[in-house]
Formats: sequence, C-alpha cells, structure tokens
Amino acid sequence: MADNTQIISGYIVRPNGDPFTEGVVRFTLGRSDTDLDEVIAAGKYVEFDIATDGSFAAELWPNTRGSVGGAYIVQVREAERTPFETIGRVQVQDAGPYDLAALLRADIPQAQNTFYSVLTQAEFDAFQADMAQKLSDAETAAQTATDAAASLDVQVFAAYADALDYSTSNPLALVFSVEEAP
Repeated sequence: MADNTQIISGYIVRPNGDPFTEGVVRFTLGRSDTDLDEVIAAGKYVEFDIATDGSFAAELWPNTRGSVGGAYIVQVREAERTPFETIGRVQVQDAGPYDLAALLRADIPQAQNTFYSVLTQAEFDAFQADMAQKLSDAETAAQTATDAAASLDVQVFAAYADALDYSTSNPLALVFSVEEAP
C-alpha cells in the first residue's frame, strides 16, 4: 500500500477470552481510493502474524487520507487451513498508533471528500433538465457565433473585392497598396 503508515496493535482472543496462539490478521481495503497520485485498489490486503500470546502489530496506510473514505475489513484466521472470519471494519487516521479494539468500537466517520453522490429521482430529473438547457444555450451561442463569422467573412470579402476593383481601375493605387502592406 502507500508509504505513509500507522501502527495498529492489539490482541486477538476467542469469544471465551482465550488468546489465539497462532494465525493471521488480515486488513483488506473495502473500496478503491487515492492518496495524492497513487491509486490504492479495493481488495488489496495485508496480513500480519498473530504471536503465541494473541498479540499482533500491523502497519497500515491511514485510509482517511484517501478521497473516498473507505474502511478496512478486518479478518482473522487461527490456523492455516481454516477460513478467515470477519471481525469488523476500521478506519485508520494519521495520528497513530492505534489499538485494534478501540478502532473496532469506534464509528467509521463520514468521508471528507467523495467521488460518489446519491440523488433522488426528482433531483436527477432537475439536473438532467438543467444540463439539457445549458446544452441548448451552448448550441445557440455556437450558431450565433458561426452566423456572425460568416457575415464578417462576407463583409471582408466585399471590402477586398472593392479594393481590388479600385486597384485594377487605377494601377497606381495597386502599387501604392502593395508598398503600404506590412
């Protein structure tokens, strides 16, 4: 993941309070995100070993730095051939280190910036009508500019034709015009 990381540590215990004596803690980014110019893909995960006393320490990218405010899905697996069990979702901020238990109890804050938005049908219809009107206005302005340019071309051509007509009837004016041209 990204170079900037924060430390997350804690203990993984069974429901009866006994610690895991082996296994893995997995943190999977739940949705794609960006940190400056780096794109961090959804589904990308990192795994950290659980010590014999149930403790672990992990280094994670502080995903609140991202643009969409996603969360890590936290999973544990006690033995090599057992399936992963999801234990919750967390967000990691810049001001670590963090205790996993505290992160799991914390509410996941709203994203500061997001590329996504939800609209009602009425809002979407109003947006679509507004965009259609803006497109129509732009097409009208383009046609007006095209008509004005064509009119200007006709006027310039008429002035040129008048000057050419005058020059051919007066050879001295043609020479004078050429000398004055930049």
